[in-house]
Amino acid sequence: MRLTTCVLAALLFVTGSSLQAAEYSAPIRWNARGWMLEFFPHDKKFFLDGGLVATVDALTADGEKLDWSIYLGAGFYVGMGYQEDGAIVFDPYDAHYSLIAGARFEWAERMANLEYLHDCFHDIDREDESSEIWNAVKLDFQSHDWYPRYRRQAWSAGEGSGFMLDTAWLATFWYFPRWKVHDYVQHMHNFSLALGGGLKIAFAHRKGLALELRPNILYFLDHGGGWTWKNDLLLYLSWYGSGGTVCLFTGPRWDTQHIKPSGDRWLLGLDFYL
Repeated sequence: MRLTTCVLAALLFVTGSSLQAAEYSAPIRWNARGWMLEFFPHDKKFFLDGGLVATVDALTADGEKLDWSIYLGAGFYVGMGYQEDGAIVFDPYDAHYSLIAGARFEWAERMANLEYLHDCFHDIDREDESSEIWNAVKLDFQSHDWYPRYRRQAWSAGEGSGFMLDTAWLATFWYFPRWKVHDYVQHMHNFSLALGGGLKIAFAHRKGLALELRPNILYFLDHGGGWTWKNDLLLYLSWYGSGGTVCLFTGPRWDTQHIKPSGDRWLLGLDFYL
């Protein structure tokens, strides 16, 4: 935890000069993302996946050079399989939830998030064996227009149409502490670190409708020294409205990480942001 402590101390040091001049509020501002996707090819484990993640900004401060927010949230994810006779299979074991707490910092068209994530790959009504539970400390750096709310605000007011080039970026670092605690806090996972990032490259638009290429990579390091990954190269058709964003997407995924790895598959899905 030394690395996380140092990062948090640095962020607090940076905020110190603006604390006295900041204007504080409790906006109770909701942010949400939901999605449903279909895998190709289908099999008994991979057919449809879906999820919903919501956070609420509970406390914010607007400073002269730095703004920050404290947020809390949760997520829930489910999946279905497909049998050769055409039956859709809902596996009650294929579900997991997340608990989220974090701080967001904004300055000079840049943002940083320091987030605690508790992920439980929940085994419902299973007695013989339980599955992975992890805790992760995440540190994200990103451009201002990566954040869904700000991207929507900019693009929903778009005018005209044509080809263009607009890029938003994200860099992410995950640290998985290995605490000697009860199984319902941490169990079975072997991850040590994760490193990754992503791009949103818009190259054509018509007002608030944009065509985007979104490559995303996330590499996991095990305690034994081995690397696995979960990488996407997705093409998005995104409509940025005044109240939310709706996207259709398709593209390949390469997934070898050892918690429900999908392997090499094609995705087709629907995504929305509020």
